[in-house]
Amino acid sequence: HRPEEIRKNLRYLSLIIALAREKNIDYKLYVSPISGELFDLIYAVHIGDLYEEWKRRLAEISDFYDFTGHNEITDSRVWWGDPSHIVTD
Repeated sequence: HRPEEIRKNLRYLSLIIALAREKNIDYKLYVSPISGELFDLIYAVHIGDLYEEWKRRLAEISDFYDFTGHNEITDSRVWWGDPSHIVTD
């Protein structure tokens, strides 16, 4: 659990976003969906607070879409090739 790595990577993201804004580049940020089981595991191994802190800090940089959490897609095994890759065919 490396909070400093998260801060460093968010600083890089801030620079990328600043450049995009400067160049009038439209961008969209999103947190990819993960299976409900993987989402629960994040909290079971006690890194949920760190994960939520990362998203709070991300929100300070830019708006973003958050596709994580429990819903009919993330909780159904039929949609997942593995815990972080959705199967679309």
